[in-house]
Amino acid sequence: DYWDVFAEAAVVLAVLTGRSPGPVVRAQIVVLYATTALYKLTFSFLSSRTSCAPIFVFTLLDSVLPAALNVPSAVVSVLHFSAAYLTVLIEATIPVLLVFWAELGVAVGLLFHFLIAVTPPPNNAGGFSVSIAVKYAFFVTLTQRGGLYFVDAALVASSALLGFHRGRDWALPV
Repeated sequence: DYWDVFAEAAVVLAVLTGRSPGPVVRAQIVVLYATTALYKLTFSFLSSRTSCAPIFVFTLLDSVLPAALNVPSAVVSVLHFSAAYLTVLIEATIPVLLVFWAELGVAVGLLFHFLIAVTPPPNNAGGFSVSIAVKYAFFVTLTQRGGLYFVDAALVASSALLGFHRGRDWALPV
């Protein structure tokens, strides 16, 4: 994961030079999401026959929906066809939100990565989701009360859920 190495290097260099790493890490995350969405604009990803997106969606739904639930075939067809387009839409929306409405961008990003992380193996990508959740801390504002610093409880709770799912410790990469 080269992007993670660059993000960590930016933090170290900023600290060594007495600067805040926030602006560089935030820019890296925005560029990462934007290029990820752009690179998914291919026939193979957007085709429901070759994309991994429907596999993620159906694996996740299969793990959370009761077996007795009879989902209409029309709903299944729409999900199968639209999964890749929704993925690109979400991944293109997150950087825009992070720039113009950071709190909502973090919330959407955490929900997106939570769903990726809780997708059952072998289709989950929990390591990347945890790594990106940690970097979202650069987008939230710390508030000080009584000499202590606080961050949004949703960020902390979501990061904890990403780190500890179903009793498995995924460990936070720092």
